Amino acid sequence: MSGRIFRGLVAAALALAAVGLTGCTYLGHRGRDAADMFEVGLTFSKKPQFALLPVDYFNLVGLGYSNVEGTYVGIGNRRVGAMPIKDDGSYGLLLWGKDALKVGDLNPKDPHEVWVGEMERLTAEGKPLPTERPDYHKGLVRLPIQDNAPPPITFMQCRRNIHLGWVGLHASFRPLDIIDFLLGWTTLDILSDDIGPAPGRQTVATSTAATGP
Repeated sequence: MSGRIFRGLVAAALALAAVGLTGCTYLGHRGRDAADMFEVGLTFSKKPQFALLPVDYFNLVGLGYSNVEGTYVGIGNRRVGAMPIKDDGSYGLLLWGKDALKVGDLNPKDPHEVWVGEMERLTAEGKPLPTERPDYHKGLVRLPIQDNAPPPITFMQCRRNIHLGWVGLHASFRPLDIIDFLLGWTTLDILSDDIGPAPGRQTVATSTAATGP
């Protein structure tokens, strides 16, 4: 994809997300689909922190490390603006890794963040939901031998993180969500993610997901 086309998509998504997220149901879905196509913005922290994760392909191959907690300013988690970001040590050792990235508040109905079926099971059993996006295992070698895989939608994404000291850059590109956005204008929802915007910060329970290295 050329730089000009990518910049055009970014500009279009930012404009549509800003308008559509607060519009009618149809435009709201289109705005959220646009916001799902990628995340791109700056990270800021009050303390010096470090992230250098230049390789992260489809949750299968990764290389680098990221440990950042602060503020993210850009498009992400179906929002445009400033929101909290927390990365509890995401890493990639080529075919073995962990995804611990959390941007904004958790939406327990968003298939990009959680296994929705698991959230529905917890609700049906009267158990508390996690308060933040769970950590997930990654890697072509790790995933077949250990459970706790990321939600299926996130397998079609590429992520980059750089944070040196107090400022950094976060970006995530999702080709499958671009297809979902384009087909969404016909009302097709191939990813089953036409849901409402993320709710306010959860106030019950703690995360129940595995957080092992």
